[in-house]
Amino acid sequence: MIPHKPDSAFHEHRDREYITNYFPKIYGTIRNGPTANIAIALVKFRKSDGKMGMYTDLRASSYSVDKNKYYSSKKGITISNRFLLEVINFLTSLPEVPDSDVPDTGNKKLFSINKYPNIDICVSLTKANGSVCVDIREWVRDQMHSYEGFTYKGVRFNYDLISQVTTVLMNIYNDLPETNKQH
Repeated sequence: MIPHKPDSAFHEHRDREYITNYFPKIYGTIRNGPTANIAIALVKFRKSDGKMGMYTDLRASSYSVDKNKYYSSKKGITISNRFLLEVINFLTSLPEVPDSDVPDTGNKKLFSINKYPNIDICVSLTKANGSVCVDIREWVRDQMHSYEGFTYKGVRFNYDLISQVTTVLMNIYNDLPETNKQH
């Protein structure tokens, strides 16, 4: 893992009011290519019902060689901590070497958790630049616009980084208060 320089990407969600006393707490930044990284953090914000919520945030970030600076993408996924252990358990159950039946185009959907009535969190395998990648992304079913499929809200990382990602996610889970863990 590489050290993460704080930036404002974790504060840029349009529909959430972040509490900035000590959040976000960056747990790790994992290199995902020559200039690409995944930053994983614990975030806290006020939910629509007015109560505080703690969530795990996976966000893409990149490194600019020209400016010697990190830039985070608005693309990423926020996972409720009640689903976190299920995602960790699934990722750790994957074999060390991916199956050879990953399609060259499209995704091989492996795991899904219902997040909201019309939105799931999906883990799938895909190929990018000739490498097998794990994709954790929201899947939406929108009857009004007759669309069903993946959204931009997600992150993709190389398959060989699963153990590093799950280690960081497990560190977050272990630090959560008991009231925020899945029972």
